Parts: sequence; C-alpha cells; structure tokens
Amino acid sequence: MSLTRKILAAALAAACWSASAQSSQPEQALSPIELLVQSMGVAPAMQAGIRKSLADPAAVQRMDHQELAVGKKLVSLSESEFNGLVARVMAAGLPSADLATITDFYQTPLGKKLSEHNRKGTTLQRLNADLSDSERQAMERFASSGVTTRVIRFLESDRFERTFQAELEAFPAHSRP
Repeated sequence: MSLTRKILAAALAAACWSASAQSSQPEQALSPIELLVQSMGVAPAMQAGIRKSLADPAAVQRMDHQELAVGKKLVSLSESEFNGLVARVMAAGLPSADLATITDFYQTPLGKKLSEHNRKGTTLQRLNADLSDSERQAMERFASSGVTTRVIRFLESDRFERTFQAELEAFPAHSRP
C-alpha cells in the first residue's frame, strides 16, 4: 500500500471515530460531497500524517522524488483546497446513485443541521449530544445504507489514488509564505 493510501486510510479511520477538526467558515456554500469530505476531517488528518512523514528522515529517504514532491504539495494546500481536491475526485469516481444519496441526505433537516454544525466546527461528540432520538435513527439509516462504506472503499482504492494523483498534478502551484 502506498504512503498516500496509508495516510488516507488512517485519516478516514480517525475521522469516522473521533471529533471532527475545527474548520474555517466557508466563503460560499459547499456541495454535499464537499460537506461530507469536510465533516470527515480528511485534510487535517492527511496533512498531519504527511507532515509527520516528511519530518522523519528515514521515511523521507525511502520516498522517491515524486512521492516527496507530492507530499510537499499536499501540505502546502489550504484545508479548503485539499477538501475540494478530494471532493472532485469523489464526485468523478463515486456511482451516481451514491452521489444522489449523499445529496439527498444533506437536503434533509438532519443534513442541514449537520452542515451547520460542520460550518461552526462543532465536534462530533457535541453534535451527537444535540441529536434527538429520531435524528439518531436517521443517521443510523444513512450509515446503514452502505454509502459510507462504499465511500471509504473508494477512498482506499487504486482508482481514487490514480485520479487523486492526476488532479493533484493538474492543481495549480502557488506560493505560500
């Protein structure tokens, strides 16, 4: 398994079972797939793992030139840029039925509530405390629909990695202070 896939898998596992990272308030409305990616905490978790690898001389020595360049480019992206990159790859690679299910979910009152909590940077524990029994049941139905499992499988797939790499290479370079 490549470094990128290992980091992504770790990030997704952490995001599914821990508090979501604090995020900045979006400047514009996010698409449902961007909301999902943001709520999963993909960017902060992956960037932290990549930074850790780049700080380890032994890990850097094992990386080829391309992996090193990719790692440096990924940590230079803002959280919103990184999330947007992942969301574009997911939108291009997930089945249309799954995209429709995600979109439909974020149009429900519960989905809108989750979006608001995410916009505010609320932790998952806090969100869980604010959910009614019926909202918890709706979350359970969404989770049991299989969409989340398929999203994680896609994010761990070679297809995601190839498309992500292509999107990253096409992403414009920019200077950071």
